[in-house]
Amino acid sequence: MVLITPFKLVIPEEKLLHLKQKLALADILSNFDDREAWIHGPPSSNINRLTQYCAHNYDGGKAEAQINELSQLAATVDEGAFCVVAGKDGC
Repeated sequence: MVLITPFKLVIPEEKLLHLKQKLALADILSNFDDREAWIHGPPSSNINRLTQYCAHNYDGGKAEAQINELSQLAATVDEGAFCVVAGKDGC
């Protein structure tokens, strides 16, 4: 049996504030900006740029609203649950 139910994404404001606090406290190493940096992970300049964007410019409420404009469905099947977003399976 398959049970399909619509749902909306809800991200509590406290979670977004907690994320911003963690980003503000993050220590980013600065010695991985050479061409070989990807051996150890992304260059710190990329991480710093992303961290700054998430901490100061990302609007979680706006992103949540945009996601919720799409039809979202959760389907419970015999072996567990999965979701379908805008007609595409595998979230």
